[in-house]
Amino acid sequence: MTLKYNLFGIPGNEQEFEDMVKRKGLSIDIIMGEVSDDYGVGQSLIYQCFPILQAGGKKLSFRNDAKRRIILPGNQGKLERLTTQEQVFNKILYLASHYQSRGFQVTIAGKSVEEAKKEGEQYHLEQKAKIESR
Repeated sequence: MTLKYNLFGIPGNEQEFEDMVKRKGLSIDIIMGEVSDDYGVGQSLIYQCFPILQAGGKKLSFRNDAKRRIILPGNQGKLERLTTQEQVFNKILYLASHYQSRGFQVTIAGKSVEEAKKEGEQYHLEQKAKIESR
């Protein structure tokens, strides 16, 4: 166990996060984190998207698993961003399934896994159609 976890109860890795959730009887909520570094107006930017586990006010980011893209302005860039979000959403669904199979209560952005999956798929279809119609 890491020193940060032993002294302050802040999980530094997935095992410590699981231990904290089990010990406190919490449920896990999985959200999508996003970071973008802009290189000026009309220029490209680096876009990162990754899953974040949260429970009991503590968060564990999967930034090492972040999907990174160089996004250019325009519709192609919007499609790249949407594709990146879809890939991370699939990783979130995998994590939800993984933790549910291990007996944890899991939600995605505060919604049941099934509801979030349906809404996520609908969102991506609508956004893709909107981008392609321009």
